[in-house]
Amino acid sequence: MSSSDLLEIIRKKTIHLKIFTFFNYFISVFYMVFILIWLNQNKVSVAEIFGYNLAIVIIIAIFSNTFSHISDKMNNRLIFIQISNFTYAIGVLFIAFKVNFITIMIYVFLTNLLSRETFITALIYEVIEKREILTKVETTNFEKKKAKEYAKIRIMGSLGWATGAPIAGYLMEMYGFPFAFLLCALGYIILAFYFYILAKDFKQILNIERKETNSNIKSLAANNKILHRKYEFLGLLIIAGIFEIGLVLAVSIKTIYAIELGGSLVFVGILACLWASFEVPLFYLSSKITEKYNYIYPLMLGVIFILIKNLFYIYIITPDSIFLFLLLEILNQFGIMWPALTYAINQIFGKQKKALGTSIYISIVVSAGFVGNLLGMNLAFLYNIGGSYKVILKVEKH
Repeated sequence: MSSSDLLEIIRKKTIHLKIFTFFNYFISVFYMVFILIWLNQNKVSVAEIFGYNLAIVIIIAIFSNTFSHISDKMNNRLIFIQISNFTYAIGVLFIAFKVNFITIMIYVFLTNLLSRETFITALIYEVIEKREILTKVETTNFEKKKAKEYAKIRIMGSLGWATGAPIAGYLMEMYGFPFAFLLCALGYIILAFYFYILAKDFKQILNIERKETNSNIKSLAANNKILHRKYEFLGLLIIAGIFEIGLVLAVSIKTIYAIELGGSLVFVGILACLWASFEVPLFYLSSKITEKYNYIYPLMLGVIFILIKNLFYIYIITPDSIFLFLLLEILNQFGIMWPALTYAINQIFGKQKKALGTSIYISIVVSAGFVGNLLGMNLAFLYNIGGSYKVILKVEKH
């Protein structure tokens, strides 16, 4: 098959990849934003929620890394994305109608067994690289431009999230959580069939190899090293670890806090909509800063964003000033960090180690989340946050 034919296939697949990304996040918002509210309404305390988050850390560390490594060895992201369509659907179904320790743990296991974001990110970057080979547009700064190219596709996920959040909030307000979660599971099944069609011809694209490399390009050597820049990775982890602790302590239970201050499920949906809407300009800003300067600056901005938001959550927002939740969504830490972060992982980790690299990063960073969760659990018990007093009363009765 000629280069022009392959380029045409890549162009069409990129369009489908954008559509898939849009609906992937449209569906994911149903449970990712509202699941904590559902658990809390079923008398699962904030302290217990932090405890379940600890289980997520362990599952990611063991299983997600393992499957990401297998994905790299196989040079195949497609099968793992497809499997995750079904594991996510089954996991959401388990939590939809019955909330107890067993169903929660099954949900936690099935929705964290595979690092879906990792596989999709690796796939997008690989498609960008194959298009680069065929078009022969290699330049000295093309590596940095990849962050911008990635943002063009991933931004469809932000639009999907922004569109799905208010719809999910309305459906849950009107028809209840089980109905909305049932639609979510059905959506993943439909997405699985769509991805089956999308994956056709992908293997042919992903098997394209670079025949000639411009000597002026500062590309990484194709060797068996996992890490090319160890100290750079260490610095990345320190920044991300600080960020993750702050994220876990407040933002991870933001939806419960918003409900306790008088917000409705529709209000929470609008929050998530604004959050994703501001990802759009921030993705481009992040990739632009990364391309012109260095990826470290967007990461530092993310830390500043989360610090400002936490200070507002703790000291400023009250039931009378609940609208400040909406204004704070402008400071979307994910939007400013993610394009820069994915670029950094692609630079720091060697060839055929991209998925493992992202997964290792995620698992190490959620270890900082482990610390944040332990701290959050104890604070929830001490200050009776989000129904934690119910757990204390149970303990006292026994």
